[in-house]
Amino acid sequence: METKDLEKMMTAKEVSNYLRISEAALYEYRRTGTGPNYVRLNDRLVRYRKSDIDEWLNAKKIETK
Repeated sequence: METKDLEKMMTAKEVSNYLRISEAALYEYRRTGTGPNYVRLNDRLVRYRKSDIDEWLNAKKIETK
């Protein structure tokens, strides 16, 4: 089992607090497929790995001069 698999799973509320966005914005990212990767545990239960969130943020980073 990879270390990534042992990470604490974050709720949408925890992720929205971490990113300082609304839960509705996070839902919209998930709905459109433009947000961080997530794990769907069942029809209603979604969790996020912090490493996936950080990876998504790094991909959004824009280098300035």
